Amino acid sequence: MGILWSPLGRAGAIGTIVAIIVNLLIYGIGSAADIDWEAGETDPNAIAVALNTVLAGVFATILAMVLLRYLKVKRPVVIFLAIGIVFTLLSLAVPLGADADTSTRWLLATMQIVAGVLILGALGYELNVGRKVDAAASD
Repeated sequence: MGILWSPLGRAGAIGTIVAIIVNLLIYGIGSAADIDWEAGETDPNAIAVALNTVLAGVFATILAMVLLRYLKVKRPVVIFLAIGIVFTLLSLAVPLGADADTSTRWLLATMQIVAGVLILGALGYELNVGRKVDAAASD
């Protein structure tokens, strides 16, 4: 069974796709409001927004799969969410510390939070369902 065809892979893909759509909406609204997207050395565009969200989704999905399938930890949901929240908070250092307008920094930080909430939420839900299925199968 391929990674994307597993329930966890589908959850990661769905969470990532929804996060991309929301982040592109934020980017579009910010662009329509004439936000200067230049943040220090980078000048994010729609492709960069989508690509960064995809990378976050891929790494989160891999982490969830490792925790559920290979490490067999007792509470994979709690560990996954703790690690995911820490990485989401750490990712806020980049936009909030950038040499950019305040509105640009806050919109970029909002995109980080959106990606974290949607991707972690979808994967956390599926991890919880997978744990319950595994527990029921072992009884």
